[in-house]
Amino acid sequence: MEMFVYAEGEDDLIGEDTTSAIFWLRLAQGKDQYYEVRQPVYSGGPDEKHQGWDSRNHISINMAELASLKLRDTSDTEIVVDTVSIPGYFLKDETMEVYIRGDPSLERIDHYVAGIINRGDDTLRGRVMIDELRLTDVKRKGGLAMRLSGGVNFADLLTTSFNYARKDADFHNVQQRVSRNAATTENWRVDMTFNPNRFLPESWGIRIPMSASFSSAISSPKYFPGKDIPAGGIREAPDSVQNQSRQLALKTSFDKSTRSQNWLVRQTFDRLRGSIAYTRKLQSTELIKSNESRSISGQVSYPIRFSDESYVQPFQVLGSIPWLGERIKDTRLYYAPTNIDFSANVTESLNNRTARASPDSVMDTYNFNMARAVSGRYRVTDHLSADYSWNANNVLNEFRDRELEAFTMLNPGITRQFAERFTTSYNPELISWFKPKFMYTANYSWVKNAPIDDPLRGGRISAQGRLTGNVTLQLRDIIEVFYTPEGGSAPGSSQGVQRRTAPAGDDQSSQSDKPFEVANPQIKALLKQLHTAAGKVVPITVNYSYSRQAGEPAVRGQPSYAYRLALITDSGLEADTARVGRFDMSTLRVSRDLSWRSGLSLSRSVNMSFSHSRRFSETQSRSAETRATTWDWIYFEKHPNSGIPFVNWNLRWSNLEQLPLFSKVPWRVNLDHSYSGNRTRTIQNMRAPIDRYTRRFQPLVGLTFNFDNGVATNVRLSHTVNLDRNENGNTKTTNQQLTATVSYRHQGGLTIPFPFFDDFYLQNTVNFDLSFDYTSGNEYSLKGAAIDRTHSKWNKKWSVTPRITYTFSDKVTGGFHIVYSENDDYLYGKRINRDFKFDVNIAIRGS
Repeated sequence: MEMFVYAEGEDDLIGEDTTSAIFWLRLAQGKDQYYEVRQPVYSGGPDEKHQGWDSRNHISINMAELASLKLRDTSDTEIVVDTVSIPGYFLKDETMEVYIRGDPSLERIDHYVAGIINRGDDTLRGRVMIDELRLTDVKRKGGLAMRLSGGVNFADLLTTSFNYARKDADFHNVQQRVSRNAATTENWRVDMTFNPNRFLPESWGIRIPMSASFSSAISSPKYFPGKDIPAGGIREAPDSVQNQSRQLALKTSFDKSTRSQNWLVRQTFDRLRGSIAYTRKLQSTELIKSNESRSISGQVSYPIRFSDESYVQPFQVLGSIPWLGERIKDTRLYYAPTNIDFSANVTESLNNRTARASPDSVMDTYNFNMARAVSGRYRVTDHLSADYSWNANNVLNEFRDRELEAFTMLNPGITRQFAERFTTSYNPELISWFKPKFMYTANYSWVKNAPIDDPLRGGRISAQGRLTGNVTLQLRDIIEVFYTPEGGSAPGSSQGVQRRTAPAGDDQSSQSDKPFEVANPQIKALLKQLHTAAGKVVPITVNYSYSRQAGEPAVRGQPSYAYRLALITDSGLEADTARVGRFDMSTLRVSRDLSWRSGLSLSRSVNMSFSHSRRFSETQSRSAETRATTWDWIYFEKHPNSGIPFVNWNLRWSNLEQLPLFSKVPWRVNLDHSYSGNRTRTIQNMRAPIDRYTRRFQPLVGLTFNFDNGVATNVRLSHTVNLDRNENGNTKTTNQQLTATVSYRHQGGLTIPFPFFDDFYLQNTVNFDLSFDYTSGNEYSLKGAAIDRTHSKWNKKWSVTPRITYTFSDKVTGGFHIVYSENDDYLYGKRINRDFKFDVNIAIRGS
């Protein structure tokens, strides 16, 4: 850091040879931490014209040496100053005095202060000026980053790999700045995999891979934390400032990929899967002197699969019954489940931690956990099935140092939590065009309240039941029950395709589904027109769901299965008053959803979709009762209360270039338009309702142009309005956004001829993109009528970004872009941002 200082004074108190004026410059970090440089100033100069600019006044501070002064040993030139609670001292040399107070850091300097000290007895009169404070000879030390990897495979019996990476603290990309927390990192890892099953016959299908890995990572900061003192290289820096980590991991597993001919082996070893892993990790950080963790875990699973042929067909004897017998004669009743899966996972871990602040105290953390899971599926018929799963987590810390005792006694320890899930689904095929789907799912969970080793402490329970049903209707299929078009179903009908390719017997079956066939020619002509129109209607899908969730934070015991299946909401259990007192802390949430969706295929180019939904939820607790209802809605700008439930829609119109307006230009044009809106009403504790209206056109208009020369353009205009109405007033926010992008992709190449060899071809790809984004937002406070409003907030922002990216062969990639943006809002005013970025990536590979 350098600076010119000008000085002149009266009565020779600032003279050419003697002076009483001491100039000081303080580099401060807060109030009580700073560097202060003091230096006498003179009124001389190199000539008469430049009197006062004495070369001895020139301030030159070596920042690195300034920071290193704090590391100097005490000597005769050091004068310790009594600053009560904050240490400080002078360091003198021939021309300059340095005063350091506290423990400042050059990285955290937040202000500069300059002044004059009078070392004489007389009053000092004169003038001192400073000029051109600057940094010179900025350190430009280069950084190095390197990666090294390798591997050896010995006939798939033994595989080894090695990876090493190092990055200096001074290494960074061109467009990045050096971070204050820059650190030198060094990582290496060795992996080995041994497959002893290679010595076994391949027909056995046994796999027993054994793997081992060792890794080490060191992160050494460039400076001591919070200081400006270099910490030294990665080998010299004290471990108290480094983050070090070393880890050893061993793992093996067992499974069998083939099925044995022996029944006992097929039912045991063929199904069994297992693994065991051991990990040891050593860490140290600035705060933790030593953190040693060890863990061993084992996992085993045993799946059972049952035959798909485990069924009977008891209704075949009823096949002769008209209409009904034809539908139930092939019904299958399964007498065995589809599958049952068992799994267990045991983990034991020990962690010993020693903090640097208390090196004689070791924190010991021990965990011995077991997780178990059972799941299965039972298919009653082809249309009715049920799934069940159960999982639990247990704590076995009481068996520390006697783990075998827990397994020999079959003691699972203390249950910390468990959960159950039951799902049943029913998909009846009542008639050909009406195939609804129903599903009921129940989830139950129990979590032990702390402390878990207290037998009198209860647990937190929760049960949720959800019933869903949906059906998809196609109008054309309904009409075909009474009317069969000439030549079969119209093109595009999936049902028609099935009938044309089905055997003759299936055709007869489909004809039997018709209760009667229309023969009247007038009605048949009408049905033909309806069939054609119905073919343009997208299948109508209707969904309904009902959900009920009950919870109690602290109860003793386990509820009945009626509660676990969410059939009732009161567990009937005694409350754990030690945790919740005598208050009823149970909660209940009920929600109902009804929605439908459909659309129109007006042509191959024009497609519209429609949807509508209504949602209701109610939450009850001891302190509050909240109801919320949401409709898909459309409201009118001046009279929001007169809005009505309405549909959301999407429009996609492709191939607009076929219209006369666009046919003269060589392009392809697509149009998008979308609307969605809703109204949400929330009522809490019978207070005045809170309404929120939303109207979104995203996009209001969206156009995509694809030119034959490779240029693509996309323009989208969106508009959103939100209106919040409550007893305190109304707030309306609007947002408009316009985005436009233009892109062009050019592919080319360069062929380099080589004598006596094949020509070498380098492919070159360049992408040009130009994007524009404009956003405008406003907020209004409404009073009374919608037209009586106050403009409370506003903001406008626009940006333009040209961008070029390129790929040269498969080794060099890069690009650059420029961003110019202007942001104007009511709070900060107008701001302009300019940004430029470029990057080059070169891949160097060898073999």
